[in-house]
Amino acid sequence: MEATQSLRFYQLWMLLVGLVISGQYFGWNAALTGVSLFTLMCAWLWVSVFYCLYMYCYVRLAVRCPQVGGVMAFAGMALGPLAGEVAGWAAFIQYCFTFVAILAVVGVYAHALL
Repeated sequence: MEATQSLRFYQLWMLLVGLVISGQYFGWNAALTGVSLFTLMCAWLWVSVFYCLYMYCYVRLAVRCPQVGGVMAFAGMALGPLAGEVAGWAAFIQYCFTFVAILAVVGVYAHALL
């Protein structure tokens, strides 16, 4: 008997928020030193709109294509198996480098604290 699990809307939303926070958190801190607060708030507003649309689209795709595979399954369903394979490898490489970059920044912060 095969066990199947599915994510609910709130769980998918939290995963996407986690991706956004881990990927963008450190860039906002650097921007605070180089631009005015008004410019940063305008950029924050635009990025918030785009991320809300991104999360909405990603959740809708997850509902439409509920199998495991994420972006690989979505691209494969829309553009064919070769596009799915390319998208899957691109996502894998992104996750590998994102993990290393976040650990490097956390290491710099930990070094500064200690």
